Amino acid sequence: MDQRTNASLAHTLIDYARERWSAGRSTDPMLWRLVSHFMDEAILKDIREGLPGLSELEREAVALAIAESGFEPAKELLKVDPLKMAAGRKTSWNEFINDTKN
Repeated sequence: MDQRTNASLAHTLIDYARERWSAGRSTDPMLWRLVSHFMDEAILKDIREGLPGLSELEREAVALAIAESGFEPAKELLKVDPLKMAAGRKTSWNEFINDTKN
């Protein structure tokens, strides 16, 4: 999965997430694993807009994706609630997967 991700897929997944959020639905938190390495200003804008409606699990996934990204403006979001509390709870996607199975 990690080898197949790309910027186009990341933006398609964000479009999908926006549609789900606008319908009052959640997304699979693993979506963020595929977005993390392609974080940019457009994705950051969508995160900011969708953040208030995210579940705690989704916030943890977003925080992990931002932490893994090389996009410094996004990392500033980790200092602001509601991501501040979620940041650092999970340090890897394997840990995230294992915790969600329990």
